[in-house]
Amino acid sequence: MKPKIAYFTNIAPHYREKLWLALANDLGVEFHFYFGYKPGQSIKSIDFTSEQWKDLKDQIHLIENIEVNNVLIYQSKVIREILFNKWDAIILLGHARIFTVWIAAVVARLKGIPVILWGHGLYGSERFLKRNFLKSFLSLAKIVLVYGEFAKKLMIEQNFKENNIKVIYNSINYDESKKYRDKYLSKNYFQPYFDNTFKTLIFIGRMTKIKKLHLLIESISKLNSHKEKYNLIIIGEGEDRPRLELVSKKLGINTYFYGECYSEKKIAELLSNADLCVSPGNVGLTGIHAMSYGTPVCTHNDFTNQMPEFEAVIPWETGCFYDKKSLNIAEIIQKWFEKSPDRQIVRENCYKIIDAKYNQDYQLKVLKDAINSIEKKDKRG
Repeated sequence: MKPKIAYFTNIAPHYREKLWLALANDLGVEFHFYFGYKPGQSIKSIDFTSEQWKDLKDQIHLIENIEVNNVLIYQSKVIREILFNKWDAIILLGHARIFTVWIAAVVARLKGIPVILWGHGLYGSERFLKRNFLKSFLSLAKIVLVYGEFAKKLMIEQNFKENNIKVIYNSINYDESKKYRDKYLSKNYFQPYFDNTFKTLIFIGRMTKIKKLHLLIESISKLNSHKEKYNLIIIGEGEDRPRLELVSKKLGINTYFYGECYSEKKIAELLSNADLCVSPGNVGLTGIHAMSYGTPVCTHNDFTNQMPEFEAVIPWETGCFYDKKSLNIAEIIQKWFEKSPDRQIVRENCYKIIDAKYNQDYQLKVLKDAINSIEKKDKRG
């Protein structure tokens, strides 16, 4: 019989579909997916009615997410599924604020089921009480999957065993993005949008206040007061859009608010032809998406308050960092264009790091390693 593994998560994001299919088909285990859904959620979900999921219906399970003030704290059915099913391992969200995860991990351990926690690990900005709270939480797992080397290093410094921490990085739909690479490059692609041939900066993601996009617009205003002029295109929606539109209009910035876009072909066109992706707040998957199409990324240098994807930014090769304290965004953008190597070299640098780490094939390899290491430990007793 195949080993049975349960994967409990919050949602089923469409950009993880290839990974989920690989888990279901390529690991030699019977993988069960438990996830919630929130009507109107900003992230598109996997379409489980499609042909490729037809023979996997019995492994797909919808559970209820219970939120307080838009924060997930409990998931129905999780404890019951662990109590009354036989699992060879379970994978849980590595978010300590979710009450269910604590109970599920403890119940699993009492039943002798190995626990894998998949999350951020430590950020480095935690104070004493929070850090020890998170250490207690992470200690519930046999294996902790984290999104970057920075988090792994922090955990090792807090006396976690290196072999029990595996870096899984993050990914979007790698195969699809690879298919569109370099396919839609055009010298004056943005001229119909802006009626000029200025350099074009881009952002893709939710327009929320935490993204601090007003800083980008203000920085472009500073840049435009000098000789070099810039355009800005923003792909996405969000509650901060009305304010950003007002700021952009007031400062006279050439900003094109594209809105939401789920056509990867169109996203490929926009990102491929942009000169630099700027994420003034935390960078996250915005950076991976941009680099998947060869576009470098600029974000802030406060790594303890960053998303783990900042590690994909190699200064002056795949992007640049501005100083969060001095907010020298305009200066760094200008410096990037003065200092950066040939555009094609930058494009190839971006592809190289995505191909090496930020893809579903690499994530699948890490998961296989995690599951194999658990099996070996169990055989040793």
